[in-house]
Amino acid sequence: MPSPRQRRRRHGWAAASCSSPTPIAPTLLFSHPPRRPATPPCLLLCRWRRASLLGCRRRQLEEVAMAHGIIGSHHHSIVAMRVAMLAHVLFLTTAVLMLVWLLHYRGGINIQSEDPEQIFNVHPFVMSWGFILLIGEAILAYSTIPMDHRTQKMAHMMIHLVGLILGIFGVYAAFKFHDAAVAPDLMSLHSWLGITAIALFGLQWLFGFVTFWLPAAHEHTRAAAAPAHVMAGLAIFMLAVCAAQTGLVEKSASAASASEMKLINVTGIFILLYGVAVASAVAMRKAFL
Repeated sequence: MPSPRQRRRRHGWAAASCSSPTPIAPTLLFSHPPRRPATPPCLLLCRWRRASLLGCRRRQLEEVAMAHGIIGSHHHSIVAMRVAMLAHVLFLTTAVLMLVWLLHYRGGINIQSEDPEQIFNVHPFVMSWGFILLIGEAILAYSTIPMDHRTQKMAHMMIHLVGLILGIFGVYAAFKFHDAAVAPDLMSLHSWLGITAIALFGLQWLFGFVTFWLPAAHEHTRAAAAPAHVMAGLAIFMLAVCAAQTGLVEKSASAASASEMKLINVTGIFILLYGVAVASAVAMRKAFL
């Protein structure tokens, strides 16, 4: 005997059959959704080409960002910032040691003095404070200090410019000392390395100014030149550190006392550690991008 539900279904089917010429099939409870029409092959090809172009554009942007130090591993960025903080501590320590040596053991700093030794003292003071240490701080300002990109570039360029001016003044102080002491110029390895570092640094600054600051350069040109600029900058920085080491070795050999000799050696060690810390911070930042 049919159930009430079956009787109602039959009644609805009969009513639908009487009211319309074409019978309407009852709705299935578990019907499958309508199948989507197949995508034409030409449309698939267009989508693939668009995805390929977007992928290439994304890779290009990532390369530009990596070249400018914008993206990188968060963990290694934190480690690089800690190494940069260590470099700042070494900066202050080296500066204090240099001042103690020049003021306590060598009688002071005076470019206008009648004493040739005081004129000479301007050279290590300016070259350590104004050239090596400022160059390192400019490198750290661009690589590890969190600022917007344009502010980083401005700080990097201006600190380097100040360091270049002070480096040239330090070379002038050395030549003035040689004139006052009636000593020949450019006779030591220290002088050759120092002049080479100053000349290369000036060329490096001009190249960076034209390529990365002036708006005429294209982004692709900047991205291609950035690795060479970073590598050359670190090489020149370490060359300046080597020049400082050779100069300190010369003064250590002619130190008036054992305590002065030890202080000069310790100062040289801290300058070397500062250079290694700056280079390590930059290398760690760039290697794990």
